[in-house]
Amino acid sequence: MKIAVQIHGSTNHGCWSPTRGEGRWAQNAIAILGAAGHDVLAYGCLDGRNDGWGTCPRIPNVELVDWSKLAGTKRKVDILFDAACWQDKPQPLDYDWLLRGYFSFDASAINDRWAPNEVLVYPYAHAKESLDVPANPHRNRMHYLTYPVLPLEWWSRFSSSPLSEPVGDRAFLLWASKTMFGGGGTVLPAAWIEQADTILSWSHEQAMKEKHVVFLGEEYLRPGYSPDVDRLRVPYRVRNMPNAAVMSLVPYGHVLAYMHQSSLLLSSPVWGSVVLESVFEGCCPLVWDNMPPLVEAAKKHHVLLDADKFDRAHLLGVLDVLQHDVEFRTRVVADYREALEDRSAATFLRHWADLTKALGYQ
Repeated sequence: MKIAVQIHGSTNHGCWSPTRGEGRWAQNAIAILGAAGHDVLAYGCLDGRNDGWGTCPRIPNVELVDWSKLAGTKRKVDILFDAACWQDKPQPLDYDWLLRGYFSFDASAINDRWAPNEVLVYPYAHAKESLDVPANPHRNRMHYLTYPVLPLEWWSRFSSSPLSEPVGDRAFLLWASKTMFGGGGTVLPAAWIEQADTILSWSHEQAMKEKHVVFLGEEYLRPGYSPDVDRLRVPYRVRNMPNAAVMSLVPYGHVLAYMHQSSLLLSSPVWGSVVLESVFEGCCPLVWDNMPPLVEAAKKHHVLLDADKFDRAHLLGVLDVLQHDVEFRTRVVADYREALEDRSAATFLRHWADLTKALGYQ
């Protein structure tokens, strides 16, 4: 079986190329399928600076190709997986089946204009609630294709050198800066901004105690990115924070390494792949009441945060106990991991086998 998967965005680090959650879903799928012996064609936007793999370990059985070299060739594959598909999106390949990935229902894209050989796949079990609605004409051809998590230990099998250097007991605090202070035309609730402001001040206090703080997403912290970034003097506060580093568009293997070395993931009330993957690297995320997979586990340990109500005392209490009580944090992370189900490569391959069998492959 010939499988094609699109890598979304610039592709200079193979399956570690910086991208959004949809792209991580696709990149991890490429790595798992190739490592399992499947014939995989991965295509993205290579700019010629390298062969496309960059710092990412090379995965066997994966052919990495620039999109432009496929345009017009109409190479034939059995299955094409596009994790960020939209209506009438041009595809550079001929295929027997198109897997269209969606995280939630979108009436503008999930409509009756689909071809008979197109099916819907979704990465999270809780996404089915949004997708299994009367307005969805494809409710009878949806398949759960789990978002797989590949920790550094998995990738190390394909690398000749260590992927993460030991730096002591969880020496970093990791900021997922996207959406923390709005931007891109998005107006965030006032409570979210107050929460982010408080977390930033708390991070400064930890940095003063020689804790290292790593900000992912330099582009979300620049002057002018949003009115709240400027009003709260975020660039100035980050720049003048001791023991702080700001990263932008780093290969995802570097992000995993930081997760592996961090005690907490500091982020806004938005569910995303960075939250999911942090748990499997032992890095404890903040959990808000709009993150269905982790709500009950967080409630059990009294560390659940209210996304719509700013409670400064409770937020600081949660931050302090998760940061300073290592045994407690370890128990919390263990329960989060259990709540997130089995997202191993083996589980993804089982879902893939069930899906392809439903499509007529043996």
